[in-house]
Amino acid sequence: MTAATVDDPPAAAPAASRQLLRDSGYVLLGFPLALASFVVLLVGLALGVGLSPGSTWPTGSSSSPWPSSPSW
Repeated sequence: MTAATVDDPPAAAPAASRQLLRDSGYVLLGFPLALASFVVLLVGLALGVGLSPGSTWPTGSSSSPWPSSPSW
């Protein structure tokens, strides 16, 4: 009769925890960078639209919702 031998299982725990730490670091560093880029993009678009010549309010027209002088 032959004795059954038990092979040691592969040491997967250190590699899995190392991968988890690497992935967590990637996510934790990537989110603030993505958020800052999104904010810069929105500010740039708002400034571009706001400062473009076509977006100025027409002066001297009666289409303004605000009265030019108080009506009291």
